[in-house]
Amino acid sequence: MLEPDLISRALAGAPSGMAVAAGRWDDQAGFALLASIEVTTEGALLCALRHTIPFDAVELASARAAAELLALSIADGRAVGQAQRDVASSADRLALHSELLRGLEEARDVSTLLARAADEIATRIGAAATSIMLVEGDTLRLRASVGLPPEIALGYEQPLDEGIAGWVATSGEAVRLRGPVAEARFQGSDPNAGESIILPLRAKDRVLGVLNVKRPTGELGFDEKVGVLETMANDLGVTLRAVGAIAGLEREHRAGRGGSRPRRGRRPRRRRPDPRRARQGRAVAGSGARGGRPSRSGGSRLGAGRLRARTPVRG
Repeated sequence: MLEPDLISRALAGAPSGMAVAAGRWDDQAGFALLASIEVTTEGALLCALRHTIPFDAVELASARAAAELLALSIADGRAVGQAQRDVASSADRLALHSELLRGLEEARDVSTLLARAADEIATRIGAAATSIMLVEGDTLRLRASVGLPPEIALGYEQPLDEGIAGWVATSGEAVRLRGPVAEARFQGSDPNAGESIILPLRAKDRVLGVLNVKRPTGELGFDEKVGVLETMANDLGVTLRAVGAIAGLEREHRAGRGGSRPRRGRRPRRRRPDPRRARQGRAVAGSGARGGRPSRSGGSRLGAGRLRARTPVRG
């Protein structure tokens, strides 16, 4: 209906008016006005159509001002929407942080902590199934899950170089899948997942495990949750690293207490003196003072000498 060169001029920023031949817009001839709305990289146009009277210079200037107001309104609306998404993302992240901190305080073991994290992530992201696998040597072990089939129990193992989880763990790259999976490197994935996101759980440059969320419950899938999911995976990786550090410190503490330092024995309790024995001791001390210096036999030397002097000598 409109000439391409007129559209190009309008997108460049110059409002333009043109005549529309009969049959292009309506049975009658008409007039069009175009003004650029500068809100997107692809470009958008404000278009006005009417019969009989062409658009004059004042109306072209008014159209440009209206396009600018419309652009501001659209930008404000997008900013508000982004702010709302950021608030929701922050709320999801804080909820996961609270759950992880509560798990650290109460559980003190990785399995319970990961079970709480998997349940919280599934709720916040809107996933019908969530699983967390940790790297143990050259294998991946399932440590927590929500919504998986009963035949896949906790403790399930798979080689580190097999399946999509193994690929993510070895490459350190996140993967997002939609629909059936045909790639050979991703064999073993759930064909009925619909949509799934698999992310590495990192601690600096080391991959500790893999987080897998699939089967979105919302109509938009995981489109609005990708950013917060990446943040949650990073936070969970940091938490796992902290748990490992705490466990290592506790082992060192136990080893230090058991090997290097002997345990001190309890000091014997001091008995209170018996008043009867104290009186007897004072009585003995008094008799010794009267008879002379006490000897080893309990008497006095002076008393013993007198006793020997009174003994008659046999001839």
